[in-house]
Amino acid sequence: MAWQETPTRVVVEFLRSNQGTKRVIALKHTPQAVPPQLQGRVDPNLWGSFMSEVQQLAASHPYTQRPTAGQMGRWGACFCVGAVLGVFCADPDAGDYAAWESQAHQLVSRHATGTHPLLDQERSRSDELIAQCSVEFRDTQLDHFSWANDETFKQRYFVCDKHYRKGGPIFFYLGNEADVTLYLNNSGKRGLTLAPEFGALLVFAEHRYYGQSAPFRKHLTRHMQWLTTEQAMGDYAELIWELRGSYGPSTPVVGFGGSYGGMLAAWFRIKYPHLLNGAIAGSAPIWTFLGEDPAYDAGGFAATVTRDASPAGGAAAACVDNVKAGWKTLFDMGKTPGGRSSIAEALRLCPDSAPKSEDDVLALAYWLQDAWDYLAMGDYPYPSGYMLNGGGVLPAYPVRAACSFLAASDLHKDGFALLRAVGQASGVFFNHSGQLDCFDWNQGANPETEKDADFWGYQACTEQFMPFSRDGIHDMFWDQPFDAKDEKRGCKKQWGVRPRPYWPTIECARWMRALHSDRCLQLEWWGGRDLRAASNIVFSNGLLDPCKMFVKLLGLVLLVGLAADEYQLRSFICDQYYQPGGPIFFVPGGEANIEGSVKNMGWLWEIAPQFNASMIFIEHRYWGKSFPQPAGSGRYEYLTVEQAMGDYAEILFQREKDSGGLLGPVIAVGGSYPGMLAAWMRIKYPHLVTGAIGSSAPFRMFFGQVPEMMSSFEFLRVVTEAASPKRGSAEACAPNVKAFGEYIESLTKAKNPEQSFKDVAKAMNICGLPATPEYEGSAGLGLVAGLPSSVFTSMAQTNFPMPTGFSIGRKTQALPAWPVREACNYLADPALADNADPAPLLRAMGRALNLNFNPTSPRGYAEIEDQPWGYLVCAELQFPDSNANATTSMFMPQYTDFEQRLQNCVKEFNITSSPQRALREYGGARLNGASNVYLTNGDMDPWYTFGVLNNVSETVTSFLIKDAAHHADLMDPSDADPPSVEQARELGLYWIRRWIAEAEAQAPNEIRFVEPEDHEW
Repeated sequence: MAWQETPTRVVVEFLRSNQGTKRVIALKHTPQAVPPQLQGRVDPNLWGSFMSEVQQLAASHPYTQRPTAGQMGRWGACFCVGAVLGVFCADPDAGDYAAWESQAHQLVSRHATGTHPLLDQERSRSDELIAQCSVEFRDTQLDHFSWANDETFKQRYFVCDKHYRKGGPIFFYLGNEADVTLYLNNSGKRGLTLAPEFGALLVFAEHRYYGQSAPFRKHLTRHMQWLTTEQAMGDYAELIWELRGSYGPSTPVVGFGGSYGGMLAAWFRIKYPHLLNGAIAGSAPIWTFLGEDPAYDAGGFAATVTRDASPAGGAAAACVDNVKAGWKTLFDMGKTPGGRSSIAEALRLCPDSAPKSEDDVLALAYWLQDAWDYLAMGDYPYPSGYMLNGGGVLPAYPVRAACSFLAASDLHKDGFALLRAVGQASGVFFNHSGQLDCFDWNQGANPETEKDADFWGYQACTEQFMPFSRDGIHDMFWDQPFDAKDEKRGCKKQWGVRPRPYWPTIECARWMRALHSDRCLQLEWWGGRDLRAASNIVFSNGLLDPCKMFVKLLGLVLLVGLAADEYQLRSFICDQYYQPGGPIFFVPGGEANIEGSVKNMGWLWEIAPQFNASMIFIEHRYWGKSFPQPAGSGRYEYLTVEQAMGDYAEILFQREKDSGGLLGPVIAVGGSYPGMLAAWMRIKYPHLVTGAIGSSAPFRMFFGQVPEMMSSFEFLRVVTEAASPKRGSAEACAPNVKAFGEYIESLTKAKNPEQSFKDVAKAMNICGLPATPEYEGSAGLGLVAGLPSSVFTSMAQTNFPMPTGFSIGRKTQALPAWPVREACNYLADPALADNADPAPLLRAMGRALNLNFNPTSPRGYAEIEDQPWGYLVCAELQFPDSNANATTSMFMPQYTDFEQRLQNCVKEFNITSSPQRALREYGGARLNGASNVYLTNGDMDPWYTFGVLNNVSETVTSFLIKDAAHHADLMDPSDADPPSVEQARELGLYWIRRWIAEAEAQAPNEIRFVEPEDHEW
């Protein structure tokens, strides 16, 4: 269609029919925005209505009427003729154009800016709200949860600071499936009303792919894979993190959201409790997923729509019965061509929209049904444009308005009149402007609503799989049982996707097939109705809102999946002591193979029988034999903490389902990095993990926490203390270690560092070094200088009073009891530091270090793979290296060269680090929003300096174990254990018993909806 500058600004293309006896105007364009030629003339909010009327007006143009014989000849010269509103074909017929041209001018005038009072009122209110806010754009990651894609896009958000006072909270609206201005216009007024009282900053964040926050401006629908709830929450997490950086790290943030946005608010509070202090979730349909026990009422939505159309909802008494009768009449008449013609006439369908088959009639019925659904969701007591995405205005109580056309009790006696009334009722939604002369059931209420519905359709086909049904008995519709197979076929046809479980480790469909859906992820990731572990969430629901039927509690989100369909994830399950109803002791794998976890959790093996517990050890992806990508390939794009926790959640959820619900509470237990994972699993998946014990979990090690640098100095102070008489080591040990460092440093400044390195390597019995530059000369000496720090740190961590196979160093067999003391025995001679000949000191240091690399005990060792850990540290677990100063450490002064570390990450893994990612995603030591977490730290363990050492709350507690090394309380119990280790274990037993008792005593929360007895409608 060509748009040309004309007196009325519109050119409509129309073509001649093959027979030449009738001319049909063909509108071939449905733009999403007003063309430039019409800007300033036609209201963008009325574009859909305008185009529909243009089509009808063009169809009535005199040129399209049956021509005379003389006119036929003249038309033959016009192969394709343009009809302009007011400018005509050079050789038109002799029809009366004056009246038609007048109608064309009136059409433009009716749709011009400033002619619709309700829209003008909405626009004025919107302008007033937006004027109080500033629009901002920020770069956000396209993919937050893997390192395979580093693209960014612009996310839009509004900041309203008119009433903000320093120290005030942030009220954060989590945008949902529409342009964010829709929520600013409809929720902003309430927010601005509350803001003065609290001195609050209002922020309205736009959901990715909606409004102006589209990652791809062109061909967007070809790149839908990043439209997920999890990714959207990642956007919000980054934004809140940035806002706190500007307004203060302790600024309270309260989340708000409605409908899907309400779900986002609740889920965000659960997933990011360190970023969101509380959430208000309005009309959040979190109870709409398969797998609930007991199952939710899939017909509840339609039943509430019906209630709204009944006297209970303030509507005409005959409305429901007439709507029911209307479907029967529609389907009966739709069986014949004549009946379908009558349908088109009764419903005032546009000529091209007349149903041509029974399938068309069914599609038409769904279109009419949609009107009732939207009217019920927007059944406000005042005019509102919310359900029309700001593209129009519905009247107050729109369901009652629609039912006013169906109020006559005898309508069912006349099928044509009944359908006419049904069409008028649906027109309250589809003809909200009152300007349409006919209806096209292939179109929505307006382009804005259609576009957002399309993107929501994708989400519904991937993660937001919400089955609904109707039966015509408990509602006013016809029988529409939920058909999962048909839904999947539709999703595959439209989007090329199918609703399915996200994680490919174990196929979910095998045990969910009976539910007719691959739906196992919603309950898995967000807990269904089980919100016992959630806190600070308020759910509000309107009795007229059909979504209230599904808001009893919770359920959903996905993480980014793998490029491959599946991979083998190893786990070790021991049911030797298990009896039905017993708990699961779950050990999340860490940066080693699964054998290490099994061997070094002796305390769990001891207590499992008294709890009748099942034990499950799950290997961390990219370690051991659990590689999503070929081992040794150097590819780690899908190595993230989130992905690993997703693996654990998948297996725990499956295990519970396979047991038929016979398994008891899940207690997560881990030490060091797995200790953090155990706590994070409790925080992120509280519906799966009842409680968590994290031993030696260094939550305070991440950049951005204070005092991080002091803790890094303290780290090596504790290592130095282990080599002192206070911990039973030789008095000369620490001075000799310092003397060694000073000597090696002096060699780096000598004239011949190459020869010096060879001499040192020979004296220390260092062999098997690669013939590469980093193992020669000054570089080699630098590596030697760093050996005491790394090796003594490793031995200080494992400074247990009994031999153990646990180590964080290179592949070894077991270390002896008190390994630091044993190493210091080689450095016990005070004369070593003063000897003019350095050879004895070098030999002694070589033997001391060799204790870590070449012990003699036969017990096995859990293999550590360094490269994946290096990648994970670069990607999201950045922490300061151990720093040393001359006052507190026996090592040479050393400081973290953070810029060099970042460069190394780019060089080795081609990734740009996000130093504060761990704080943003997991909260670091900010555990205020957590519950049921017990943390232990040994004061001989260097990592305790990064631990949480004080109680956070009544249910997040800490215990400092005197005279204990790295997660000593989780190791095999020994007669040599100090009393404090036993005390830590007793406290652990107390918490496990308490968590189990509380879990068994509590039924899942339910929000009861009580109908008011004397409500005035």
